[in-house]
Amino acid sequence: MKQQQKGFTLVELMIVVLTLALLATIAYPSYQTYIRRTRLENVRASLLLNAQKMERYYSQQHHFPSTIAAADLEQNTYFDISYEAVSGDNFRLIAKPNKSNNPNENRYMQINGDGIVSVCEQSAGTDENCYVYK
Repeated sequence: MKQQQKGFTLVELMIVVLTLALLATIAYPSYQTYIRRTRLENVRASLLLNAQKMERYYSQQHHFPSTIAAADLEQNTYFDISYEAVSGDNFRLIAKPNKSNNPNENRYMQINGDGIVSVCEQSAGTDENCYVYK
């Protein structure tokens, strides 16, 4: 009487491993893109909240503050938010990536007193590589 063997052959196991590797290769970059977009949306919400605080200050004092400590701003886990006074009637909030929590991000986000949110390349530092974030 011949015994029936149970289990998988090496070829079947290699096909499964290859299929899983292929799926992971496709899925991981999509996941990274999703995480980056989610973090940008999160910092956008923090910037809008801080801009609302600035507008409230302006309505009470009739000018924007010349300086604000970072502790007075609504902070974000993945971006460091700073305040920059452009003039008495305008301001800019800048959210630069926190390299300890967000090492792969090379863009920063900013909002001005007109409520325009833009995303810029970190390396450039100028407004040439910026686009309006919708």
